[in-house]
Amino acid sequence: MTAIKIQKLNFSYSDGHTALENIHLEINEREKVGIIGPNGAGKSTLFLHFNGILPPAKIKEPSIHVGGIPLTTNNLLKIRKMVGLLFQDPDDQIFCPTVWEDVAFGPSQQELTKTEINSCVNNALQEVGLAGFEKRAPHHLSGGEKRRVCLAGVLACQADILVLDEPTSNLDPRGRRELITLLGKLKKT
Repeated sequence: MTAIKIQKLNFSYSDGHTALENIHLEINEREKVGIIGPNGAGKSTLFLHFNGILPPAKIKEPSIHVGGIPLTTNNLLKIRKMVGLLFQDPDDQIFCPTVWEDVAFGPSQQELTKTEINSCVNNALQEVGLAGFEKRAPHHLSGGEKRRVCLAGVLACQADILVLDEPTSNLDPRGRRELITLLGKLKKT
């Protein structure tokens, strides 16, 4: 089954810069795909379309389908639950005063009980190796720890599709190895 299907996607920023032009892409379930290109090629812009953070240019038919569901205003919340996005810069994604609050933000926007939210947060923090960091202030963490807080936040939402925008950027070699190992373990689970 197709996880993400994009047809004829075009996008220009308000300053007139065309970032995406006539993009066609199909990603199947359980498939791992790497999208590479130089800075400014439109990779991040493309990823921001996967869950509707950036709206596609107005066309007669939806150009993006996630799990067979067209990305429209009416389906936006459903699609955002399906697609978890790890931003390129953790500081763009972390905004709560504690690690626990930040990881809990996404699940708290869903129709979950407090017990379910606690379970999602605790499981996600355990998965990324940050159990015990719940009360820490994210701005006091290292770059790699911030990245893992963001990943925990995405995992806590239990999305079907995980989109990582340059997940190892700005990490030192050790941090890169640790993140790659962590992602390998997540794939197995």
